Amino acid sequence: MWKKLIFIVVICSQAFASVDQAFTENEIVSDVIDVPPYQLVEVKYPSGGVVKLGNYLTPTQVLQKPSVKFTGDPSKYYLLCMTDPDAPSRAEPTMREFEHWLVGNIPGDKVCYGETIADYIPSAPPENTGYHRYIFLIYEQPGYIQFDEPRLTNTSTSGRPKFSIRNLAKKYGVGDPIFGNFYQAQYDESVPSIYAMLDNYSMVISMIITMWKKLVFIVVIFSQAFASVDQAFTKNEIVPDVVDVPPYQLLEVKYPSGVEVNLGNNLNPTQVLQKPQVKFNGDPSKYYLLAMVDPDAPSRAEPKLREIEHWVVGNIPGDKVCRGETIAVYIPPTPPMGTGYHRYVFLIYEQPGHIEFDEARLTNISSLGRTNFSIRNLANKYGLGEPIFGNFFQSQFIQLQDVLEILV
Repeated sequence: MWKKLIFIVVICSQAFASVDQAFTENEIVSDVIDVPPYQLVEVKYPSGGVVKLGNYLTPTQVLQKPSVKFTGDPSKYYLLCMTDPDAPSRAEPTMREFEHWLVGNIPGDKVCYGETIADYIPSAPPENTGYHRYIFLIYEQPGYIQFDEPRLTNTSTSGRPKFSIRNLAKKYGVGDPIFGNFYQAQYDESVPSIYAMLDNYSMVISMIITMWKKLVFIVVIFSQAFASVDQAFTKNEIVPDVVDVPPYQLLEVKYPSGVEVNLGNNLNPTQVLQKPQVKFNGDPSKYYLLAMVDPDAPSRAEPKLREIEHWVVGNIPGDKVCRGETIAVYIPPTPPMGTGYHRYVFLIYEQPGHIEFDEARLTNISSLGRTNFSIRNLANKYGLGEPIFGNFFQSQFIQLQDVLEILV
């Protein structure tokens, strides 16, 4: 046991030393932060690129949002930041820093459940500006934070230059970073040729997978699973209130509270406060759209505000919802008192390809722009066809006394 303890201590000290040394030698301390992180955050890109304390990656390797792993305490919240202090160049950083990605209120290590403040945008260093440092930092929050920063989408660079993670950390009292990592990248002229290669490759793969999916569809269409989904959507009048044709596969939806959505089961609002985990068998070569709507606003009897747009994510690559483009941030159900049960419907559509959505981006700090939404109209607008996957639950207003009983 004594030898094992020494081994663990030595390994941890070596890891800290390497992180500390890399951040200091590359001048991230003092350009970005005052104190280096003491643990390494694991950052991996879908392209296969792995971030390793200042290694060199090309812009084409970091196009898509990476997976980020760290050992987070499940009872705490964390803040993730990706920033470039070398804008427009390291020699003349007049735009320092450029905010590439910011996610707050991450419960434990579940980055997907965090609150996106700035959508991920990839590295795009200008030509002849040399290497830029792209830095990932994880901070432990003192608790759940109401961030008042503007929400930034990945459709514009507005609001991203002259960011300061040091100032943000001081503003919200998150202290010094715990986890960190970084890579370096410079302008890459091979981008156009790589895109052309990927387009040709994707075309072949798409043809093969399309044929396979048609065969699977024929089998599934007559299965018991289809019958149950079809029956539930029809019986509960989601067809025709929301869609014209029911989905033919069940979408798995699980909430952090532990409850699962199951074709019309009753859940109370306290169980569905946080964004759920959504799973489906998505073709990795295709893009999908996820929507969650409430057609019963303000009530099922008088749905004059039909539908409420609770959550919309487009351009989901395969089944990776976390890497999709958030159009409307998740807001939980809040059915008004005396309006009975509301249906909350989840739908997945297959997109014809990557889409440039021109919809207004909706945050979770306001309900503006969410009423009188129509997923049917959105699907028609972008040629999405009918939904493939679906599920729904029902919920009604809950009294404060009932909430206290649940908590007790």
